[in-house]
Amino acid sequence: MKLRIFVNLLAMDGSKIENGNIVIPIERNGLYVKKLEGHDDITTSVTASFVAWELTERSKYGDTHLLKRNLSKEQREAMTPEQLQKMPIMGRVRPIEKKEGGGDNDKAY
Repeated sequence: MKLRIFVNLLAMDGSKIENGNIVIPIERNGLYVKKLEGHDDITTSVTASFVAWELTERSKYGDTHLLKRNLSKEQREAMTPEQLQKMPIMGRVRPIEKKEGGGDNDKAY
């Protein structure tokens, strides 16, 4: 399956990277492709499943969890502890604090 997704790539300083490409193999990375009903040739979305792992202590940025790819039981059992540890971190999570006197848009979820 050929699938292209275009995103604006930004450098660490916030400047746009011209002609940058990201290639992510679909099956190998556990991505799920949703097709438009009745149209096998039209992709409507590509999603991934992640699991949040609690950190032993908050990071200097207030993060309480990190996100890694969610693996099936078979995939996890086939990997060594070292391989599991070296899985890339896809993101970090921290609680959203409700601001004092805020409106409904400031609720923590």
